[in-house]
Amino acid sequence: FILLSCGVFSFLNYVYHRQSLQLIGQDKTVYDSLWSSLVGDPERQADLAKLKQLVDDIPVISQVPMQIFRPRFQLETWEGGHRSSKLHQWATGLFRLQSSSSHGSFPVRETNSAGSNTHGFHPRSSSAMDSRPESKDESTNSNQSQGDGLGLSCQSNASGEHALGPKNTHLISSMHQLFSQARIVQCILRQRVRQWSLHCNGKYCVKDDPSTFLTLREARARGLKVDDLKFGKLKSPSRALEKQLRCYNGMVARLTDVAREALVFESVTDLIDCLELIKSDPDVVVHHIKNRYRNDYNPNLTAGYRDLALNISLVTNDTILLNLEQHICEVQLLLQGFAAVRSDQGHRRYITFRNRSGQ
Repeated sequence: FILLSCGVFSFLNYVYHRQSLQLIGQDKTVYDSLWSSLVGDPERQADLAKLKQLVDDIPVISQVPMQIFRPRFQLETWEGGHRSSKLHQWATGLFRLQSSSSHGSFPVRETNSAGSNTHGFHPRSSSAMDSRPESKDESTNSNQSQGDGLGLSCQSNASGEHALGPKNTHLISSMHQLFSQARIVQCILRQRVRQWSLHCNGKYCVKDDPSTFLTLREARARGLKVDDLKFGKLKSPSRALEKQLRCYNGMVARLTDVAREALVFESVTDLIDCLELIKSDPDVVVHHIKNRYRNDYNPNLTAGYRDLALNISLVTNDTILLNLEQHICEVQLLLQGFAAVRSDQGHRRYITFRNRSGQ
């Protein structure tokens, strides 16, 4: 009876999987056609090889990234009301930052006559509300610790970059804690990705026209508002729970894409420019890279869909202040052809395929 039950279950699972493949068969055909056109062009093939080399050259922390934390000092141990007021100022500024993530004008500024950058993209300052509590000895020792984060000791080396050292850490096991962190990091990540997009022709999808992708400058020139563009949003709790149980054996710490953003590019060259910008950003720590634009990638795993996904953490004054500099988020870099196929309807079909495949 047991053998018969296992046989019936295996057969039904096979039929169910075949039905899911048929459901997204048309999308996979389009994805495969796009990939064939890329690898069939010698110039684009050279760009893909350059992209692969760049990915290989970027140092990553782990092949299995996990969300970790280390408890920090209590607020009441801070010295006097000055630091408490600083935290209150930053929290007020964070509220404005979160509001500006979905409302307001585009963060677009032109370069001045001298050609210097005036886009507001400054290392170690993800927002204008830098209210990190000052240390009494900060001006006397540039290499001292700037703050302890989720498992890291953040110091500045001689070049001014952050140096990370492991501390006594714990894996995050609470979904509530993970989403509380991700909601704040999402605001900081969105602002940083916007700044990257200004330097590498990164595009966003227009909400009312999913087939149209515009840079922030193009959207502003057309009179569109920030609300008219589609930005990344937090992974839904239901999907996070599915992924935790189906893929990670119940480990909450393996969920490294709750906070996420995406940029779309017309060409592989623009995508490479963005990846180089991320690589050179001193505030970015790369934990893992998944390059689905490799020739040896198996497209059947994602029904033909391809992108480049980076798991990163942002070590900025803001994240250090809130003890979030080790929170891992995801940045997806997509080619426009693949992004166009991944429309709302296409994504719904993929979700059905994913659920039937138990992913």
